[in-house]
Amino acid sequence: MNTTAIIREYRNTTVWAPYMFATEEQNTLLWVFVVIAALIGTIANAIVFVVITRNKTLRENPFNIILMSLCVSDFLSAVASPIMYYKSGLIPRDYNLPEWTCKLAVMIDHWTTIATVHHILATVIYRVLVLNKPKRLRRINSKHVAALMCFIWIESFATSGWYPMVGMEIEEASDPYTRSCFMSDLWIGYGIRYSKYYLPIAFVAPVFVIVILSIYILHVIAKIRRIVRERSRRDLRRENRALLHICFIVGSFIVGYSPEIAFRINVMRGADFGLTVYAYDFFRFILLRISESLNPFFYTLCSRSIRTACYRFLIVLCCRCCPTNSSKPEEMQSPDESSPKDRQTTSS
Repeated sequence: MNTTAIIREYRNTTVWAPYMFATEEQNTLLWVFVVIAALIGTIANAIVFVVITRNKTLRENPFNIILMSLCVSDFLSAVASPIMYYKSGLIPRDYNLPEWTCKLAVMIDHWTTIATVHHILATVIYRVLVLNKPKRLRRINSKHVAALMCFIWIESFATSGWYPMVGMEIEEASDPYTRSCFMSDLWIGYGIRYSKYYLPIAFVAPVFVIVILSIYILHVIAKIRRIVRERSRRDLRRENRALLHICFIVGSFIVGYSPEIAFRINVMRGADFGLTVYAYDFFRFILLRISESLNPFFYTLCSRSIRTACYRFLIVLCCRCCPTNSSKPEEMQSPDESSPKDRQTTSS
C-alpha cells in the first residue's frame, strides 16, 4: 500500500466517537477532572522546581537535577493537557481555538513524551551506578547532570518536538466527530514513518531497558537490605529511600505511559489505526494526568530534604500572603539556609 492510500485510510478511520467510552455527561466530568489535574500538576511541579532551585544544598545533589528536569516535563505536559483534551474531540465537535494553540499543544505533547522516557532512563542508570560504582560516581557532579538534561531536551525537540509545529493545521471537519486539528496531508506521511521507524528506537526500546534495569535495581536493593538489617538503621533507611524512589518514579511512569506504550507497539505491529487511537487517547489522558499530578508529591515523599525545604517554602509563602503574619517570614529560616543536620541529609 502506498503512502497516499495509507493517509486516506488513516483519515477515514481516525474519527472520534465520544460515546464509545462515555456519555456526554460523563465527558463533562472528565473535562473537569482534566482541568483540576492540570492545575494540581502545574502548581505542584512548579513548587518542587522552585524549592530545589532556591536551595543550594539540594542543587548540589545530581539526582535532584534530574528531578528538576522531570518537573519541567510534567509542568509543560500539565499546562498543555486541557488543550490536548479539547483537540481530541471528547467535548467539542470542532476545534475553535487559534491554530497556534493546536500546534503548540501537540508539539509539547510529543516533545515531553520522548524527553520523559529519556529522563527516566537516566534515572535508573544513575541508580545502577550508585549501587555498583559509588566511588566513580563521585566524579559526576550536578553540572555534569545538568548538561545531560539539557542534551535530552535538545535531542528530544530535534527529533520529536519540531514537526507538529509545522505539520498541524485546522481544517473544516467533514464529519461531526472528525478531528479538525489534524496533521496536514503534506506531513502526515512523515508522522506515520516517524511512528513506525523512529519511536521503536526512541521510545519503546528505552521503556524495555527501564523495566529490566528497575527489576535489577530492586533485586540488588533486596539483597542489600538483608545484609544491612544487621548493621545500622541509618543504612537501612537509605536503602528504603532508594527503594521508594524506584517504585514511585518508575512505577508512576509505567502507569502513566502504559497506553502510549501499548499504542506504539500496536502501530509497530500494523494494527488498525482507528480503534487503537480511540483507546489510546482516552486512557492516555486519564492516566497521564494522574501521573504528572502525583509525581511531585512522590519526590517530596521519598526525600526528607526536599520535603523539609518544601514545607519551609510553603510556610514562608503563606506568611507573606497573609497580612496578619507579615512579620513572620523575616524571623524564619530562609529556604537556602539549613541546619548542619539537614546538610547531611540529602536525597538518595
